[in-house]
Amino acid sequence: MTPVGGGCLMPAGRRCRLELTAEQTARCEEFANVCRAVWNTGLEQRREYRRRGVWMNYAPQCKELAEAVGPVPLVPSPRW
Repeated sequence: MTPVGGGCLMPAGRRCRLELTAEQTARCEEFANVCRAVWNTGLEQRREYRRRGVWMNYAPQCKELAEAVGPVPLVPSPRW
């Protein structure tokens, strides 16, 4: 617990350890890989815009991502 003004104590944070099955671990890794790919693609897109002297901010990039995804989900629905 961390003291907050007035002497109140507030939780500073929690740590949890997951014990996943092999299938759950594989699904989590797949999800993380998709997230990493989307993040890196967005980052590279912003870098390319800056190299050309143009600024890409959140709103147009978010719109482009939504258009790229369309009705097809990036990751299949979980089966757990």
